[in-house]
Amino acid sequence: MAVGAPSTTAAPQQKEGRYFIEFRSRYALTYGHTYVIFGRLDKAGQMIDREVAGLAPASASNSVVPYVLGHYIPVPAETGESDGDLDDRYRSASWRVMLSEAEYNTVVAYIRKLKARSHFWQATVNNCNAFA
Repeated sequence: MAVGAPSTTAAPQQKEGRYFIEFRSRYALTYGHTYVIFGRLDKAGQMIDREVAGLAPASASNSVVPYVLGHYIPVPAETGESDGDLDDRYRSASWRVMLSEAEYNTVVAYIRKLKARSHFWQATVNNCNAFA
């Protein structure tokens, strides 16, 4: 084929099961939050099999106490979905990266290891931004 000539091979069609990771930030009453959503997209580009990962103070009753204490000492953390993560009204930014299946599997394995070793939240050092 001559240089600059159009390609004769068609690009593969996007199919159901495209993999992605999306980095997000959102507003909240007292604190913003940074987290990731990862999974697959259907043919229409809608999320399927999605999972959320982020780092936030663990609080059974949505108490502000862990957030306040976390400015001084590390407090117990949770690494899953938190209230408001999937509500688009609170989203302040997002950036989606499409991945191959192999890339996705590598990313998910890393996220699972990160979640397993992230037991504490501390506002200035070990926070949601550092986690994401």
